[in-house]
Amino acid sequence: MGELRRGVELIRHRGDRAQAALLEAWLQQVLEAYGDRVLALDSDAAQVWGRLQVPHPHHAIDKQIAAIALLHDLTLVTRNSADVAGTGVRVLNPFAGPEPTPRQAL
Repeated sequence: MGELRRGVELIRHRGDRAQAALLEAWLQQVLEAYGDRVLALDSDAAQVWGRLQVPHPHHAIDKQIAAIALLHDLTLVTRNSADVAGTGVRVLNPFAGPEPTPRQAL
C-alpha cells in the first residue's frame, strides 16, 4: 500500500492534479476492497527481512514485501522480479509473457 500511496504522491508532486485525483480515487477503492487483507510487516517478518538484507542490502522495501510473502507462503506478484531475486520467494511477473513452446518459436 505504501508504494501505491507513493505513486499517487509522486504524480501530485509533479503537478498533474487531474491524474493524481483519479489515482487517489482508485487507491481509496483498493483500500476499501482489500484493506482488511493487507499483511503487515510484523516482528516475525522483520526477522526474515533482516536475514534477506545480508549480504546484499539493496532493495530494502522490496525485500520487506518478499519477507512477508515468505512468512505466509505466498507468491509475490511483481514486475520487479530482479529486485527480489535470491530471496527464495516465489515470483510471478504479470507483465512477462509465457515462455514460447518450440512450435511457437518457429
